[in-house]
Amino acid sequence: MAIQMLLRSKYSGCIAGVAALSCFLSASSPVWDSIASIPRTAPLMMMHGEQDSMVPPQWGQSTASRLKQCGLNVVFSTVPNLGHDLDMGELRDVLKWLFQLHDNSGLKS
Repeated sequence: MAIQMLLRSKYSGCIAGVAALSCFLSASSPVWDSIASIPRTAPLMMMHGEQDSMVPPQWGQSTASRLKQCGLNVVFSTVPNLGHDLDMGELRDVLKWLFQLHDNSGLKS
């Protein structure tokens, strides 16, 4: 849902960035058909647990690679020893990334 929000939302031009955890787009997702007309302004951070048995990390990596090929700014990383869960290290990485986006935006707090 996070990736869909970035790529298909009417507010996508107002989004500074999206973090998508343990997710993917299927090969048959309608997003792939419309991706050529999608603005490429906001970056996408994708993180995935290496031990995720619900959504295999390869699916997330494949999605990230395909989105990069389409010209999107995507960062993908895996978290060792993590399943389909959220842990504090992953959350810290997301927050660090969001603060970097803010700091690079030129906006004042």
